[in-house]
Amino acid sequence: MERPRIPALLPIVLLLLQAALLHWLYERSGFAPKSYPDTIDYTFFAQQTWTERLTSLRTIGYPIFLYLHSLVADQFRLVPLWHFLLHIATVVVFQSSLLQFGFRTWTAFLAASALVYASILRYFGHAILTDAPGTALIILLTALLLFSLTRPRSRWWLAGLGVGLFVSYQVRPANLYLVALIPLLGGMLYPLTPGNPATRCWTTPDFRRHLQRLTLVSLVPFLLFCGLRWVTVGHFGLVSFGGHNAIGVLASLVQAETVDQLDPEVRPLARAIAAERERRGMEWPFSRLGWIRYEIWFKEYNPNSHEVALPAALKLAGGSRVEANRMMTRLSWAILFQHPDLYARWVVASFAESLCGLVRREATLQATALLLLLAFTAARMRPRLPEAAVRQQERETTVLLLISLLFFLSGTLLVVLVEQPLERYIFSTAVFIPSLLAAVLSHQLTRLLARSPTAGDQ
Repeated sequence: MERPRIPALLPIVLLLLQAALLHWLYERSGFAPKSYPDTIDYTFFAQQTWTERLTSLRTIGYPIFLYLHSLVADQFRLVPLWHFLLHIATVVVFQSSLLQFGFRTWTAFLAASALVYASILRYFGHAILTDAPGTALIILLTALLLFSLTRPRSRWWLAGLGVGLFVSYQVRPANLYLVALIPLLGGMLYPLTPGNPATRCWTTPDFRRHLQRLTLVSLVPFLLFCGLRWVTVGHFGLVSFGGHNAIGVLASLVQAETVDQLDPEVRPLARAIAAERERRGMEWPFSRLGWIRYEIWFKEYNPNSHEVALPAALKLAGGSRVEANRMMTRLSWAILFQHPDLYARWVVASFAESLCGLVRREATLQATALLLLLAFTAARMRPRLPEAAVRQQERETTVLLLISLLFFLSGTLLVVLVEQPLERYIFSTAVFIPSLLAAVLSHQLTRLLARSPTAGDQ
């Protein structure tokens, strides 16, 4: 009677053993709390009123997390451990969701194991920043989405998905793209869900009902929170930070000789930015031949945002951060419409840099790809698996391909539109790509270890 439980329990135990060993190695290598310039913004929660919290440049999720930590420990001492435990817990839930979605035990195990070694945890799990817990919440949301697809009659999974999504972008505003991605991904995974028809399912009432529910649980909490901020602080949005981000990119395209071509309402800020950039000797991010000088543009982002645009906007706004953000947003749009071709070059170059940086620096991706290459080469000399096993593997590959590519493309696009493609952003958006490779590795190992052409897909 105990035997059926062994395949489900053993991979969980092995995941936890990997996690324990990994944490021991991290601790020996200095997995200690590390503060960054952004850290200070998350530490004022206890001293702020709710109006000040809603006006802040940061959302409320991570400040609440740090406040709760301060009740049991000081100086961020346990934050890395909490980050680590949260990440591993979500990986275990993700593995369970893959099994519920019809994955074979060892394919789910290898896909989840790749997440244990995620670079975002290795490099930023100890950082007092939102990236590690925000990525853990991405993993959890994906698991909840898979559970909601396999159990469409249960409202608890949908409710959990809605709450998890709200917490996700409150902890890490860069996760805001999930509001649109979750319904889209849910719709694309619907025909791959066990028990659903593989063809023409998009025309069924069940599909429309499921898509409506996903859209509601994604949008309604977001719109209610934005409405609360509009009533409280006069700004309809998740946080008063969008203009602050975008101007970091677009301020590099402000020139004194073209300021008069902008709308009158944005000219004062544009003139102030152009004058300060000229005083600092900041360069135009294109050569005389029109080639983009991406490294210069990349390095100018933080000075543009924090040292040039923000002080000027605050001065013009009378010290109001909400109004300053609104002014920077308006100017960013005006510059974009003035130079759409130049801005497009930033987007393309930043996306290319994201891909190159991922290949160069994502160690888990590199290691998984190498193992896959070796297994694929060896498995080519083995006979093909039965057709049913091949179809199962194709389905598993398609599910993880959709998950990994949609998260990477949509998340990275949001980053490069308004930000530098820093490692901590790209490691987060690409977190599922090693899992995809690990699943394909499992398929190649299955073929390699098959005893005969008629062996089952174990």
